[in-house]
Amino acid sequence: MPDLIRVNQLIRGRIDFEGFQTWYVALAPDRRRALAYLLCEFAHQAGVDHTVWNEALATSGLLADDPVVQQVLLAGRGRYLMLRLYHFMVAVSEADLPTIFKLFVYLFGEAEGGVYRAESMVYCNH
Repeated sequence: MPDLIRVNQLIRGRIDFEGFQTWYVALAPDRRRALAYLLCEFAHQAGVDHTVWNEALATSGLLADDPVVQQVLLAGRGRYLMLRLYHFMVAVSEADLPTIFKLFVYLFGEAEGGVYRAESMVYCNH
């Protein structure tokens, strides 16, 4: 539960990538992969579409034609999205993981930011 609270605190109001990065480098390699996948799942739940994808790329500074970004985009197409992304995350190289982590931080931050801004204070569950 503390990790879930921490994730939300790091994207509330603005995306605190430095905070995410500090957390990420302090983790063991297997936990880094798990955190990246958790952010992927949260981004999916918050609703990533083409607009959010483009905003996340622009905000993160990642390029749409980056080979790692393209791999994520291809893995996320079709049916059984989360299962496909899970298999992708298990197999991705350690060298590509920091880029994927950064992408998922910004995808989740942009998607959740949109959800948060759309909620009324009366019904907000954040």
